[in-house]
Amino acid sequence: MRESGFRFGIGDAAFPNSGKQITVSSMNPGLAEEDPLRRLTAQVDNYSRQAEEMGRMLAGHRMLECPACGLAEDALADLTLRVVRTDEPDRDCGLRFDSADEGETTWICPDCGAIFTP
Repeated sequence: MRESGFRFGIGDAAFPNSGKQITVSSMNPGLAEEDPLRRLTAQVDNYSRQAEEMGRMLAGHRMLECPACGLAEDALADLTLRVVRTDEPDRDCGLRFDSADEGETTWICPDCGAIFTP
């Protein structure tokens, strides 16, 4: 069996070539002064919130297109979300689709008012 380089003991783990060791007490938020996993989770939540505020797409977002008038979402290379009209596909018209429900399964077109499910 090939050795992975990681050494595990009861209650701790050592990482080769790093000189770092994680103990049970450092993984338990009640025992550690600051939990690194909670700090990382808070940073990810903060980045997600900032991305939404800046109009950037988050993973899993489906592009919306109104079946009635053709108004559609588009994303730039930097994931900036924009809404374009079919006659001006390179220009953000400034409108944004509104969700008609909490689950974001039904949408309202900001241009023609059509209610649709993508």
